[in-house]
Amino acid sequence: MDYRLSSLAFICWMSAVLGFGCSASFNAQHATTTTPAYLRTIVRVDTTNHLAYMGSDGSYHYVFHVQIGDGGSFRVPISEWQPPRTFPVGQGDPYVVNPLMLSGQHRP
Repeated sequence: MDYRLSSLAFICWMSAVLGFGCSASFNAQHATTTTPAYLRTIVRVDTTNHLAYMGSDGSYHYVFHVQIGDGGSFRVPISEWQPPRTFPVGQGDPYVVNPLMLSGQHRP
């Protein structure tokens, strides 16, 4: 087996396991506007912690559901939800969003 090919395969596998590239499909420009209630539904059904806060701009907070993929980019008006930590879109480290955060009880 070619060493370079197996190394590349290993790097790709480790990237997937460690979550590198999870935000690769996140797209703020094509995010669907939604509510905290809808996101709570997603989080309650999917208990594997795949919903991540991705950042905010002047109007919206953005989240991404890894398993939904390209259709998993969502935005919530800033007047409807206040995440515990905010940062500009693309300028911070995404973090997992749990149901308590979406109900206003901040718990990162």
